[in-house]
Amino acid sequence: MKDLLFMNENEATAAVPEAWLHSPPRSLVVGDGAHARALAFVLGSNQFSPKNLSAKPAAMTGQGHPLVLTKLERVCLVASSANGAPELMRWHKGIWDWVGQLSRNGDEHDLAIVFILPDAHGAALVQSLRTDLALSGSELREHGHDICYMTDSLASIATSIGAVRPMDFAALAARRRADVRHAAIDRLRATLSQSDYGAYHEAVQAVAAAFKGAEYQLDLFCRAPAHRNGNALRQWLAASVTGQVTPEQWRDQRSAIAGWLVFPQNDLRP
Repeated sequence: MKDLLFMNENEATAAVPEAWLHSPPRSLVVGDGAHARALAFVLGSNQFSPKNLSAKPAAMTGQGHPLVLTKLERVCLVASSANGAPELMRWHKGIWDWVGQLSRNGDEHDLAIVFILPDAHGAALVQSLRTDLALSGSELREHGHDICYMTDSLASIATSIGAVRPMDFAALAARRRADVRHAAIDRLRATLSQSDYGAYHEAVQAVAAAFKGAEYQLDLFCRAPAHRNGNALRQWLAASVTGQVTPEQWRDQRSAIAGWLVFPQNDLRP
């Protein structure tokens, strides 16, 4: 059970771009397509495919990881209409994974991150991003983030990026630990490595209360495919809250529940 709960979701590695070795980037535009290319040109940034973020940066033979992101100051995550909040937050996590490996400052590296969304994305997606960032009621720009739209001019986006106060991953991890929804999910995760059904039932009640009216946001805490696993988790939690799950069924199902959930590490240091 322990191996399943704490396994590394992705052992794949991706090569560090050779251009970074010669000219370490100060800004990155993550995204594919014309808008990402145009924004990278306007900002004088390196464009980086989000596909690379599904893997860890590869170490150089005999030299370890090159510290090529030590000077990185800002990142733009350019979404398409096909990208939901769970996928965008996987990109976000991927950026911090790369910074954690490739910056001298690790999880104390200050960074400004801006999401660039199509107008088709509505308030629910924006609220989901805020929930994952533990910034539901706070000013994004004061906490290292902002949200812009593709209908904004490139000049306006550039101005917005410059207005974001950079913050490090350690601050994000601290906010998440203090956040009601993140804490409820952490409590649920912890029960899956135990055999205490009472603790599990209390954790389920806490999750239900924390996500009441926003159950769709449970997708944020699920492995890909996040919506399918989120649906399975929502159905199971609903059955648990209403007393339809016996202690024996729960013990038999713990591995499946662990397979739906993401088990993130807050410390990026290798």
